Parts: sequence; structure tokens; C-alpha cells
Amino acid sequence: MKKVRFIICAVMALMLCACEKERPQRPVLPETIREDFNTRYPGVKIKEAYDFTYDQQVLTEVIFTDGNKFENRAFYEGDLWLMTYKSYDFESYEDYLPLKVQVTYKSLNIVNPEFGENDYVIEIDRNGVDQKQFEVRCTRQSRHVVIAEDGTLLANGVFFNTSFYFYDLREPMAIVRDAYPDSEILGTVNDGGHNLFYIRDNGILKSVWTRDYWPTVWETRYQISIDTILPEYVREKMVEFEAAHPQKKFFALYIVENRDGRFYGLSFGNERENTTIFVKFE
Repeated sequence: MKKVRFIICAVMALMLCACEKERPQRPVLPETIREDFNTRYPGVKIKEAYDFTYDQQVLTEVIFTDGNKFENRAFYEGDLWLMTYKSYDFESYEDYLPLKVQVTYKSLNIVNPEFGENDYVIEIDRNGVDQKQFEVRCTRQSRHVVIAEDGTLLANGVFFNTSFYFYDLREPMAIVRDAYPDSEILGTVNDGGHNLFYIRDNGILKSVWTRDYWPTVWETRYQISIDTILPEYVREKMVEFEAAHPQKKFFALYIVENRDGRFYGLSFGNERENTTIFVKFE
């Protein structure tokens, strides 16, 4: 899976480079974009604006600097705002994260991260997502942290494709909204080419996957108490796995729902390195 993610990221980077070469600078923004932009970001000065074609869509990118001197990029399709991402400075990002995000991030004890050229610290504000999300990618320490604006930890350790390459998620987001109409969408990443949404549904944090060629939710997964009393047939599978892999201990329990049915997901190992087995409900 890591190899697949790497290949997808490389392809996306090449596509982005091609777009950069073909982007004609737009000296004047359309009135509809300018009005929306000035409402969202009053008082900021636009550095540059470009039109470019991406995945058969004509998009407009508006580059500006905020009050803390961080570069921001806003994206529109026509007069519709799609998303904005902010790039933080590696040396000072912790001081500028929202307090709740800072608290969660510091609790992970990431000491002296060494950032490489493909790493980033970003904030993403996306149309249709109820909260901003914050991402810290540090390849050398095998960290890709995703935190919602309210401080909810969404991911820690698993590498995803670069979020700001995926501009328009209206279609997969509509699938999630249809399946979970009362939920709050906390954030979204691209997981090996598939859309992964983090939602809070009736107080439960859930991970929801969609796929481009599938018209409904592909899979939903959420964690339940490790102390849950499991059926005997599930406990037998647990004992069997631990006997074969004594170095990996049972540490997390999930409910998994997909087109094949409902499953228990039993994870062995730890948060960052683990194996999950699935046992179907009987």
C-alpha cells in the first residue's frame, strides 16, 4: 500500500508541474470571485492569480499572504470556492496552530521533527467540510498527522496522498452526506487513491471511504471499547492470531461495515504498526 501511495503522489506531483507550466496569469479576477474572496479574506493583498485545467476542470488559483505572512492558495471553479490551504513555516508552526490543535499535537510527543523537501505543515479549509483540518507531514520520522480544528486527532502515522492536490470533492462528499445526513465532517484525506472522510456521527468518530467508481459509501469503520464482550467465534480468532504472532498483542477493536456485510476488526500491534483481522458477524 505504501508503494501505491508513493506512485500516486509522484504522478500527482508531475501533473502539478505540468499545470504550473501551462497556467496563464490572470491580471483581473471576475467580479463574482473577487466579491467572494474579499468576503472570506478581507484586507489581504492578492499576489497572483492563475487559471489552469485540472482533471478536465478549469480552475482559478488565487495566491495571497495572510496577516502572519503565511502563503495561502484559494481555488475556485467558476465563481464557486472549492478550498483554501495555508502553508506554515517549519520553524514556527507550533506557535500559530489553534490552541486545541496545539494541545493535541504536543500530546503526540513529536520531538525535533526533521522536515524534508516533500514535507509540509498545512491548514485546509474546504467547501462542505465542517471544520478546518491541520496536517503535519514529516517523512523522516514516518509521521503524517491530521487534526481537526476542534483538536480531534484524525490520523497519526499513516501516510496519505498530498491533500492539497485534491481540489474538488463535491461528489464523494455528497455520498457521505447522503449516508450520514446528521453527521459532522471533520476532515478528509486521499488514502491510496480513495477518498477517506472523518465524520462524527451521533457522537461516534467514524472513518468513511468512498471510491470513484462506486455510487455509495465503500466502507465505514469506527472504534469500540476493547472491553466489549465478544462472541466466542470472534475470541477464537483472536487467540488463534496471538498464538501465531506472539509479538503482536490485541490493542484495538473496530466495527467495519461494507458491501460484504458487518465485521469485527481486531487490531494487533500498536497505533503505528499493526495488523487487523476481520471476523464477519454471525
